[in-house]
Amino acid sequence: METFEIPNGVIELGELLFHNRNVKEIKIPTSVKKIGNSFNYCTNLTKIVIPSNVEEINSNCFSFCGNLTEIIIQKPKNSIQGEPWGCPQGIRSVIWQE
Repeated sequence: METFEIPNGVIELGELLFHNRNVKEIKIPTSVKKIGNSFNYCTNLTKIVIPSNVEEINSNCFSFCGNLTEIIIQKPKNSIQGEPWGCPQGIRSVIWQE
């Protein structure tokens, strides 16, 4: 599966939701408020857009996502604690968009 779209109405992405899944793109709806350790070992994930309604991202959310080069946050800079949330590419992968 290349793309997975999380259904609208989901409020929280739980622990290990996409752990070790072969997915390149995940679409998150604006209903999501919290993201747990949801994307560990998503080695094919290259880009993810975090909508403005997200208030919290777990500190290890993107651990072992070696190909993740763009974490686009649709919020003001530093409005969610813990960047880069375990992403191996580090802070250079985080893009804040107001």
